[in-house]
Amino acid sequence: MAVRKKSDTERGTRLLDLWTPPPEAGAAVGCVATTFTFDAGHFEEHCLGRFLSMETEPAESPKAYLIEREEKLSEAFACVLADQRHVSAQRSLRWHLLAIRLPGRAIQHSKLSVLLWERHLRILIGSANLTEPGYRSNVEVMVPLEFSPDGGAPIDLALECIDYLERLSEFSPGNPQTDGPRKALAQFLNRARQRVRDWKVHDEPTDIRCALLPLLPTPTGARTSIIERLQQLWHGSAPTKAAIISPFFDQTDGALDILYRGL
Repeated sequence: MAVRKKSDTERGTRLLDLWTPPPEAGAAVGCVATTFTFDAGHFEEHCLGRFLSMETEPAESPKAYLIEREEKLSEAFACVLADQRHVSAQRSLRWHLLAIRLPGRAIQHSKLSVLLWERHLRILIGSANLTEPGYRSNVEVMVPLEFSPDGGAPIDLALECIDYLERLSEFSPGNPQTDGPRKALAQFLNRARQRVRDWKVHDEPTDIRCALLPLLPTPTGARTSIIERLQQLWHGSAPTKAAIISPFFDQTDGALDILYRGL
């Protein structure tokens, strides 16, 4: 788990470093990231720059940077799914930006990134928005999940994350059957599934299961709580202890009542 604190980069991995490929990862294939607030310049220069292993800097050589960026993005896919309230028109035509509009008063608040290279997949799940403060100054939590042909985290977990991105994209405008960002995203996610489906898994304790539990509303606005999702997955005797990591927690009596009603 990576923790980024202001003036405290030595205690944990810097969040931006998690966009850098590990050794022997191979060329960048594509990345998809979700966010609530969004800074296109930060994403392109710092996140994509590391993901693509850019060698030039825009401040030092703008022309050389643009040429290298266009060459690398012509061979790799990139897409951001952001809440509709924070979608900016300022972006490169080489990468896609989808506005997510959830029913009712719901917002797109998840922060999940899928980074795929030829021989490595890294999934980032955390609290940081794709903004300068989110990655450089706020106190944020992020968990990297590593997958490779030689072994890694459970592949089923990677497939669940890919499925989630596909479901989330259904709340963006456009037709996935016609040429456009949604179709391009669907094609990339399908390629990602095919690439990683047969990758190996490191041996794990049999009493531990990892699962992604996204809370997406239905088209009618109906939702399922996290407690209900856990009950659907749980098998065996009743649990007696739970550990939860979250950057936010409502300590009011109303919040505790909601929790106890679900147990």
